[in-house]
Amino acid sequence: MKISYREAIVVLKKVTKKNFKSKIEWGLPLTEEHENSYLADEIYKVPVIVYNYPKEVKPFYVRLNDDGRTVAAFNVIIPKVGALIRGSQNEERMNMVTNRIDFMVLLATGITDVRNVIPFPRTHGKISN
Repeated sequence: MKISYREAIVVLKKVTKKNFKSKIEWGLPLTEEHENSYLADEIYKVPVIVYNYPKEVKPFYVRLNDDGRTVAAFNVIIPKVGALIRGSQNEERMNMVTNRIDFMVLLATGITDVRNVIPFPRTHGKISN
């Protein structure tokens, strides 16, 4: 069985006979409780591949899908075992990697303008901080 993260969220929200310990909503990671107890063990009763996770729950280097919200990542969940394989496609588009790294440097340094974190300033000696 192969389902998207979005489909997994919809299916899990329909579960009424169990109160999950963690919230089920778009943008939050699926826990072992969600994956093992319900998707693979209770609902489908077969191995399940969940793919296209939100970009917020996967590392920055995972390839961003064309929708701009999800990334090329998957988990293979086996009944009674749990997540057996977790995988993702690394971002190969250099402009996407550079943009993400620039924003990580912004966060780490506290500089407020992304133009000031590029390794080679546009104008020598003109950093605003």
